[in-house]
Amino acid sequence: MANCEAIIVADSANVRLQPNTTSGVVGVLLLGNRAPAHQVTDPDAQNFRWVRVTVPANGLQGWVRGDLVQLSGDCADLGTLSTTVTPSNVPTSTTTATNTTQTQPIVLTGDCQAEVSVAAANVRREPTSASGILGLILRGTKFAVKSVSTPDSGGFCWCCLDFQGQTGWIRQDLLRTTGDCLDSASHETTTSTTTTTSTTTTTTTTSTTSGDCQAVVGLPKINVRAQAASTSGLVGSATAGETMTVKDVTAAQADGFRWVKVNFRGQDAFVRSDLVTLIGNCAALTGDDRLAAPVAATITQGFKAGHPGMDFGATIGMELRIAAPATVFRAHTCTKCTAQQPNIKPKNEAERNQIFSDPGWGFGYGNHIIVRHEFQDLPRSIQEQILLNGGKTSNAVFVLYAHLSRMDVQVNQKIAAGMVIGATGHTGNSTGPHLHIEVAVGDQWGTAKKVHPMLLFAGPNITT
Repeated sequence: MANCEAIIVADSANVRLQPNTTSGVVGVLLLGNRAPAHQVTDPDAQNFRWVRVTVPANGLQGWVRGDLVQLSGDCADLGTLSTTVTPSNVPTSTTTATNTTQTQPIVLTGDCQAEVSVAAANVRREPTSASGILGLILRGTKFAVKSVSTPDSGGFCWCCLDFQGQTGWIRQDLLRTTGDCLDSASHETTTSTTTTTSTTTTTTTTSTTSGDCQAVVGLPKINVRAQAASTSGLVGSATAGETMTVKDVTAAQADGFRWVKVNFRGQDAFVRSDLVTLIGNCAALTGDDRLAAPVAATITQGFKAGHPGMDFGATIGMELRIAAPATVFRAHTCTKCTAQQPNIKPKNEAERNQIFSDPGWGFGYGNHIIVRHEFQDLPRSIQEQILLNGGKTSNAVFVLYAHLSRMDVQVNQKIAAGMVIGATGHTGNSTGPHLHIEVAVGDQWGTAKKVHPMLLFAGPNITT
């Protein structure tokens, strides 16, 4: 099957010899990686579909779980791939016991995650089976683990999560823990015998020189290790907003991750590449000349069906800098957005359609800017990807920046690389402060083809 690709939408995905979770691994693909897709299975006993792909790094073929990828391109012959599994024996709107509406937890890209491994799991108010139920989440749902309880009277530990703004608990034996987790008893300290530095919640910024390659932490806390391996001892923890000078970036290691060598509070150390955003002059270290991420913030929603862009969990007022020359195609002011009521959330489909056709709400985007990058002004690797995705040398690349609090440019203005065009905000159809971006390739914005933003941007995951 030519021209059909599987784009990884999880932090990492194992590629296995056979379409089951017990089979041997032939490779590891990371968030944003693209792999040629050849076949899609019917749902297995656990209700998962599997996609047969070719691993670009070694040319081997294997199988990756369907809920970890998004198919892109000419994939009609493979059939429809549903990445949302709803078992037939699980209610889709309410729980039988409590009649609570089924909702999904806030999913964060963090250093420790859990994934529901059974058909469905109850989220309870307290870490006990006797506690009331907040809601229900289904197999494959991932969430950031905030803490782990001590064993209850039945001998079970419980994982704590942020569930629609409330604290919830799920029994640990119903979950599969993934990621770079801290000590399972507390998620705050480690049992490693390696000497660790004292850590505090105060954000520390390493002295850097303008133009240096820097790693910025956008998560509440990440592990910093002595060597480039998940099994290496900790030297401390870096907290949200901390900036470290980057000295090197490794190739993919045995654990499947690239690691960033940083100056961590005066000493050399390593952080996993998918847990930080690289900004500044990093191409010589990464071998990646794509544009720098628009903001140093964590991705909170990826590119998928129904969401043809990417969301960054940016706080209000973060500056947006353009990394390549461009022309402002649109700078639209949301006339219905005010300081007191900066956003709107549709209550139903009819209201949603009305908002997205209303220029007063910025067509749902609030204050937003669209810039046009000419083909010849983009790095060679991006030009090659445009052509591989069916584009032409005459095409332009359009980038939409939505929900802004401030716009510093006007239509038809020429902007140079490094120029600030505005600041992040919370306007339009927005449930909270964030930056939404969309990338499209074509001759005009209205007819251009929406593509994965990681075709253009190198962050926050620095892998290709």
